[in-house]
Amino acid sequence: MEISVKIINIFNIDNNDLDIIKSKMPIRYSEINNIKNENVKKTKLATLLHMINNLNCSEEDIIYNKYNKPMLKNNNKYFNISNAGDISLYVEDDCEIGIDIEEIDEKNIDIKNYAFNENEILYIDKNEIDNMHLLWTRKEAFVKMLGTGFIEKPSDLKVDFCIKGELNDVVNFNGDIYYLITKKYKNYYISICSKHKYDSIKIIY
Repeated sequence: MEISVKIINIFNIDNNDLDIIKSKMPIRYSEINNIKNENVKKTKLATLLHMINNLNCSEEDIIYNKYNKPMLKNNNKYFNISNAGDISLYVEDDCEIGIDIEEIDEKNIDIKNYAFNENEILYIDKNEIDNMHLLWTRKEAFVKMLGTGFIEKPSDLKVDFCIKGELNDVVNFNGDIYYLITKKYKNYYISICSKHKYDSIKIIY
């Protein structure tokens, strides 16, 4: 089973897109427009554009949980969005789903001992830069699927992302089974976590 992931290049957002965002989500647009950092501003605009284009929604259709995860009111469609570099991704399902994208960068290796437990480091050490980014996207996708983000130190998360230093695609958490899948895309890793088992990720432009 394949899952589709929709992509926006944040630097391709044009005036027509901005007009749509202003029309559908004027309050959020106004808040974002005051952000000084242009990359952060474009990333947040891409998030709104994903919701408008894929959910056909307006501002009043979206609610946020206590961890600031956006959700549709009175709807059984679930979605998640992730951003890194110039890329913004959108995925949806009929159950809770999480997605994360990370750009591969040697500077990020500093988080290894903070973010990963001993078993995970065994896996990372086989190919440090690639495996660390791959594994980090899986942990992020998992907590985004839960809708909580990291509420504890990432290395203390009680989930077996690796077993005996090998990557684990199926994890158990509080009695529920979740599936993880990862795709390398250009200089990025993309991971998805869901209760559905997907065999491949299709990027849609």
